Amino acid sequence: MWSKLKRVLILNILLSCAVLANTYPRLEDRYDEYTLDEIVPRERNLERHERSPGDGAFNLKLRKTDQGREGKLKFNRKNNNGSYGFKAHAQTKRSNSTNELNMSAGIKGHWHFK
Repeated sequence: MWSKLKRVLILNILLSCAVLANTYPRLEDRYDEYTLDEIVPRERNLERHERSPGDGAFNLKLRKTDQGREGKLKFNRKNNNGSYGFKAHAQTKRSNSTNELNMSAGIKGHWHFK
């Protein structure tokens, strides 16, 4: 059980890093030669929701608006008999007007030992 849990937690961390890397601007040394629309297309919205056979769910959402960019990742997993379960999330937001970057993440889990 612990090896599966470790693999799922490592997967969650890697996916959270992928969301953060995708929402962070990819710029070279000469920032003033590029506009934001050349780096990330204006109408870029991606939402993906997947279910796993073991009562798990994965939701990835990337969005770009005139105000900025946002990336969200949610992962839920529970055992069929209810002995354990956990939820993990990561979110990043970048504002174009104030050039702020806000990030949050969390993990919540429960275990029932018999």
